[in-house]
Amino acid sequence: MKDYSHFGKKNYNGFDPFYMGGVDGFAGYSQFEKSAPIFKLYQLGVVYKPWKNVYSSVKLQGLNYANNDDWSKQNIVIGGALTLGYKTPLGPIEFCGAVAQDNTSNLYLSFGYTGDVFFFSRR
Repeated sequence: MKDYSHFGKKNYNGFDPFYMGGVDGFAGYSQFEKSAPIFKLYQLGVVYKPWKNVYSSVKLQGLNYANNDDWSKQNIVIGGALTLGYKTPLGPIEFCGAVAQDNTSNLYLSFGYTGDVFFFSRR
Protein backbone atom coordinates (compact mmCIF):
# COMPACT_ATOMS: atom_id res chain seq x y z
CA MET A 1 0.00 0.00 0.00
CA LYS A 2 1.41 3.38 -1.00
CA ASP A 3 1.54 6.26 1.46
CA TYR A 4 0.21 9.06 -0.74
CA SER A 5 -2.59 11.56 -0.36
CA HIS A 6 -5.26 12.43 -2.86
CA PHE A 7 -2.96 15.31 -3.91
CA GLY A 8 -0.22 12.83 -4.83
CA LYS A 9 2.16 14.01 -2.11
CA LYS A 10 4.03 11.64 0.16
CA ASN A 11 3.72 11.93 3.95
CA TYR A 12 0.24 13.37 3.92
CA ASN A 13 -0.57 14.61 7.45
CA GLY A 14 -4.33 14.28 7.14
CA PHE A 15 -5.12 18.00 6.94
CA ASP A 16 -6.18 19.96 3.87
CA PRO A 17 -4.87 23.54 3.53
CA PHE A 18 -7.33 26.42 3.79
CA TYR A 19 -6.78 29.88 2.36
CA MET A 20 -7.33 32.39 5.13
CA GLY A 21 -6.94 35.79 3.48
CA GLY A 22 -9.36 38.07 1.71
CA VAL A 23 -12.11 40.45 2.64
CA ASP A 24 -14.07 37.75 4.53
CA GLY A 25 -11.03 36.22 6.24
CA PHE A 26 -7.85 37.89 7.46
CA ALA A 27 -8.09 41.11 5.47
CA GLY A 28 -4.37 41.92 5.77
CA TYR A 29 -3.55 39.12 3.31
CA SER A 30 -4.98 38.72 -0.16
CA GLN A 31 -7.26 35.76 -0.76
CA PHE A 32 -4.63 33.22 -1.86
CA GLU A 33 -1.56 34.72 -0.16
CA LYS A 34 -1.35 32.32 2.83
CA SER A 35 -2.66 28.84 3.45
CA ALA A 36 -2.43 26.42 6.33
CA PRO A 37 -4.34 23.32 7.38
CA ILE A 38 -5.16 24.79 10.80
CA PHE A 39 -5.77 28.42 11.72
CA LYS A 40 -7.55 30.62 14.24
CA LEU A 41 -8.87 34.06 13.36
CA TYR A 42 -9.49 36.52 16.18
CA GLN A 43 -11.50 39.63 15.42
CA LEU A 44 -12.74 42.66 17.32
CA GLY A 45 -14.78 45.21 15.40
CA VAL A 46 -17.13 48.15 15.57
CA VAL A 47 -19.83 48.98 13.00
CA TYR A 48 -21.14 52.52 12.65
CA LYS A 49 -24.26 53.36 10.63
CA PRO A 50 -24.53 57.16 10.14
CA TRP A 51 -27.36 56.96 7.56
CA LYS A 52 -30.02 54.43 6.60
CA ASN A 53 -28.05 52.52 3.91
CA VAL A 54 -24.48 53.66 4.64
CA TYR A 55 -22.20 51.97 7.15
CA SER A 56 -18.55 51.71 8.11
CA SER A 57 -16.64 49.21 10.19
CA VAL A 58 -13.26 49.12 11.84
CA LYS A 59 -11.76 45.79 12.86
CA LEU A 60 -8.64 44.58 14.59
CA GLN A 61 -7.67 41.04 13.62
CA GLY A 62 -5.24 38.42 14.80
CA LEU A 63 -4.32 35.37 12.75
CA ASN A 64 -2.70 32.28 14.26
CA TYR A 65 -1.84 29.48 11.84
CA ALA A 66 0.09 26.22 11.91
CA ASN A 67 0.76 23.05 9.95
CA ASN A 68 -0.29 20.81 12.83
CA ASP A 69 -2.56 20.91 15.86
CA ASP A 70 0.28 21.84 18.27
CA TRP A 71 -0.37 25.43 19.41
CA SER A 72 2.75 25.65 21.62
CA LYS A 73 4.56 27.49 18.81
CA GLN A 74 2.53 30.60 18.19
CA ASN A 75 2.64 32.22 14.75
CA ILE A 76 0.40 35.25 15.31
CA VAL A 77 0.04 38.08 12.78
CA ILE A 78 -1.86 41.25 13.74
CA GLY A 79 -3.79 43.36 11.23
CA GLY A 80 -6.59 45.84 10.85
CA ALA A 81 -9.19 46.91 8.32
CA LEU A 82 -11.52 49.80 7.58
CA THR A 83 -14.64 49.14 5.51
CA LEU A 84 -17.11 51.59 3.98
CA GLY A 85 -20.34 50.13 2.64
CA TYR A 86 -23.64 50.96 1.01
CA LYS A 87 -26.68 48.65 1.13
CA THR A 88 -28.57 48.28 -2.15
CA PRO A 89 -31.63 46.10 -2.89
CA LEU A 90 -29.32 43.62 -4.68
CA GLY A 91 -26.82 43.47 -1.82
CA PRO A 92 -24.11 45.60 -0.28
CA ILE A 93 -21.26 47.35 -2.07
CA GLU A 94 -18.16 47.55 0.12
CA PHE A 95 -14.76 49.19 -0.16
CA CYS A 96 -12.19 47.89 2.32
CA GLY A 97 -8.60 48.83 3.08
CA ALA A 98 -6.49 46.55 5.25
CA VAL A 99 -2.94 46.21 6.55
CA ALA A 100 -1.01 43.47 8.38
CA GLN A 101 1.93 43.87 10.75
CA ASP A 102 4.41 42.66 8.13
CA ASN A 103 3.52 45.77 6.05
CA THR A 104 1.32 43.98 3.53
CA SER A 105 -1.69 46.04 2.55
CA ASN A 106 -4.75 45.32 0.44
CA LEU A 107 -7.70 47.14 -1.06
CA TYR A 108 -10.95 45.27 -1.73
CA LEU A 109 -14.09 46.13 -3.67
CA SER A 110 -16.93 43.74 -2.90
CA PHE A 111 -20.38 43.46 -4.53
CA GLY A 112 -23.23 41.45 -3.02
CA TYR A 113 -23.41 38.96 -0.21
CA THR A 114 -20.74 36.37 0.37
CA GLY A 115 -21.29 32.82 1.49
CA ASP A 116 -19.15 29.84 2.32
CA VAL A 117 -20.21 27.10 -0.09
CA PHE A 118 -17.92 24.67 1.73
CA PHE A 119 -19.38 25.36 5.19
CA PHE A 120 -20.41 21.73 5.55
CA SER A 121 -16.80 20.53 5.28
CA ARG A 122 -15.21 22.87 7.86
CA ARG A 123 -13.71 21.24 10.91
